[in-house]
Amino acid sequence: MTAQTQLTQTARFEARVPKHVHDTIKLASQMTGRTMSDFVMSIAYEHAQNALKRHDETMEILRLSKEDSRQVAQNLINPPPMNEAMRRAKAEYEAFVQESKS
Repeated sequence: MTAQTQLTQTARFEARVPKHVHDTIKLASQMTGRTMSDFVMSIAYEHAQNALKRHDETMEILRLSKEDSRQVAQNLINPPPMNEAMRRAKAEYEAFVQESKS
């Protein structure tokens, strides 16, 4: 697909919204001199890009050597015994889960 084709292709998007939402969007689009479709599309697209950017910023890729990868897999398959810090973390987590169920 060429860049020109990507710019000219369109897809349809429809949404049912409460009347007050429709009226608010209509008024805002009129005030900015844009069609409702253009107004909604530009705002939605901007928010989608921001959401994707925030997601990308929270993602971190770790590159492991073959030996490190093998060690991680080995620890997942056969976890080492819990130390005191892990036991405390587990107890805190279980207390948190119980509290959130109440």
